[in-house]
Amino acid sequence: MSEMLGKKNDKVNKLKDLILRLHNGEDEDKVKEEFIADFKYVSGAEIAQMEQQLVSEGMNVEEIMSLCDIHASLFQDNLEELHSGKVNHPFDYFRADNEFLDTFMKANNDNITLAYVNELYDKVDAHYGKKEQLLFPLLEYVEIKTIPQVMWGVDNEIRNELKELQSALIEHNGSENLYKAVQQRIQDMITKENNVLYQMLEEHLSNELWDKLDKAIKNNEAINLQEEEISTQTLFEGYVNLPSGKVTPLELEKVLNVLPLDITFVDKNDKVAYVSQGKHRVFDRPLTVLGREVKLCHPPQSVHVVEAILDDFKAKRKDHEYFWIKFKGMYVYIQYFAIYDNQDEYLGVVEVSQDISGIQSITGEKRLMNE
Repeated sequence: MSEMLGKKNDKVNKLKDLILRLHNGEDEDKVKEEFIADFKYVSGAEIAQMEQQLVSEGMNVEEIMSLCDIHASLFQDNLEELHSGKVNHPFDYFRADNEFLDTFMKANNDNITLAYVNELYDKVDAHYGKKEQLLFPLLEYVEIKTIPQVMWGVDNEIRNELKELQSALIEHNGSENLYKAVQQRIQDMITKENNVLYQMLEEHLSNELWDKLDKAIKNNEAINLQEEEISTQTLFEGYVNLPSGKVTPLELEKVLNVLPLDITFVDKNDKVAYVSQGKHRVFDRPLTVLGREVKLCHPPQSVHVVEAILDDFKAKRKDHEYFWIKFKGMYVYIQYFAIYDNQDEYLGVVEVSQDISGIQSITGEKRLMNE
């Protein structure tokens, strides 16, 4: 057994060495030749172990992101695929998405119009969003955190490159090269998803957790890790007693969801504890975010902002922070409020987001219902 583990570690170390040599500027063709000579295939588990090891040895996620495209192309023809015999596989949706993206890009390679790129962005953004919000928490649950962070960082780079391509098409400026570059990055991400991300999940999930994952993805629910499920009726029994009154849990849920706001509460341990589920959310917050570390719910590019806000609130240098951004045709106002108990001990933070476009356009007064 120890000999087998030693060989596996040697293989991972060799993979790590090849990636580091690429990172240090060694000729890519030379490294590829050595890789093909030394490895018949690599598995998603070995890639994840390699990237996790790089992080543990001091390489930051941004550095690994810079290698992602190179090692995706390096591994593309050598990745071991794990074929599942499951019927109605929970990843079928994501694989079908990737198949569509591949076909859609090939069908439009000779017709790079703004309308096509706009549609490509929408489909890529929607696919990446579902992957980030529904699949990444599952890897985090089994303590694999580097792969999701690296992949999310690259997802955002692809989104930004598609936006640059949109601008170039509007300005009639150098769009052909931009398209070829971002198309290759999308193809590389398809390879990593199909042959690394889905495989990692299949390799690490127990049968029980697999069944819960299947249910969560189909129903857009949080993964229920309780030994015994609690019925909806039991959840809504009794009252929530407050100094200013009392409400039933059902009434409280309906009040919070009817407000024209997105509400997220992150507890004192920096875990997402609550998200409102109104009809018109600004930011997608499926229930699979519950229990996640809040920093893992954001791409690497913005994690430092989240950590700075939490540090300021815990140290009581601030008790609120505001931002406003343009997002998907909306003008979004984002507010953060620190929450403290009666002894002034930190309890967590509430994030409140809303589209204020309509509010900004209000003029005059409205005093009657029919106005």
